[in-house]
Amino acid sequence: MPNQATDKLLKILRLEAQTGYHDKAVTRGLQSFASAWLADAARYNIDPNWAETVAQDMREYSTISDDARRRAMLDALINRLRSPMLKAEGRTHPPESRGLASEQRAEMRQPVILQAPQVEIGALLTRKSP
Repeated sequence: MPNQATDKLLKILRLEAQTGYHDKAVTRGLQSFASAWLADAARYNIDPNWAETVAQDMREYSTISDDARRRAMLDALINRLRSPMLKAEGRTHPPESRGLASEQRAEMRQPVILQAPQVEIGALLTRKSP
């Protein structure tokens, strides 16, 4: 299920891109909208640390005057919103792991360690092929 807070912000950011990166998609610019978006993010259970980084980027966007830098920042922000971190059970995890048992999520976070069989190099060099 899509998250309404991120969907709303994505629509605003797309409008910002369509209108030429002039910080006019919302009244008073993205900087002033950041606090309202943080409230939406909290209401829709988005991890507050992740949401704050998004809000900080929105504030910074409003201070940039160079269109190329604004375009790059907006593109990065849109990409970040496409994979938000949501909070559940007091931990953050990607939305694709929602609905999994906590043991399954824990298993997803474990690193995979691959080990090749140990073979003596000398044995490989002296081995004759069949």
